[in-house]
Amino acid sequence: MEPARDRELDRQATTELALPPASLPRRMLAGFLDALVLATALTGFGATAGATNAPDAIDRASARPDFIVETGVAAGLSTSFFGAALIDNQHGTLYSIELPPTDTGPSTLADGSRYAWHEHGVGWAIPKSIRTGLVNRHHLVLQNVRQALPELLRQIPHVDIFFHDDLHTPDHMLWEYQLIWPHIRSGGTLISDDANFGWIQFCKQLGQGERAYENISRLAAIRKP
Repeated sequence: MEPARDRELDRQATTELALPPASLPRRMLAGFLDALVLATALTGFGATAGATNAPDAIDRASARPDFIVETGVAAGLSTSFFGAALIDNQHGTLYSIELPPTDTGPSTLADGSRYAWHEHGVGWAIPKSIRTGLVNRHHLVLQNVRQALPELLRQIPHVDIFFHDDLHTPDHMLWEYQLIWPHIRSGGTLISDDANFGWIQFCKQLGQGERAYENISRLAAIRKP
């Protein structure tokens, strides 16, 4: 998708998503918001912030997942929270897909993002206690998601939680949503960071109402019936 067209779609999405005014800069809120949604989705306590059909958006498939798939690892914030929940559950496996550090160097990616974490390694911020506690229940796949995700979905029976947080262009995000949705089991949850026009398109394709656009700084989720 061309950058100019991408920006225009994102501008339209910002209006349609009805983003709430931020009382603090997004940079200060980002870690807290990610933690809130991910921890809530995994523990099943209360309603997921920004989720469709809350408070009944959390089902056993999300509260005690067998398989979690995330695209985009970077320093490892979401991976840490997923891992902590799986350790607490004493059940479940996490698959994390990220580009090799050599592919995410100082150059600017298609969504305008630039990364510094590659200098420290993928998932460098994941606590040792999480790494040790998960043992062999965390699989880090360093490969382009266009190849890695379809291959992974051929290997596992279903997905309970899917978290998108890699390339944030509408066409790529829509591709991920459409690919993963048939593999998410009933009661499972699709979570997306930086929801944009791709999220709106996908929700409309599913026949979701405007409540599917509820979000906190573009962090949104829907549950599969």
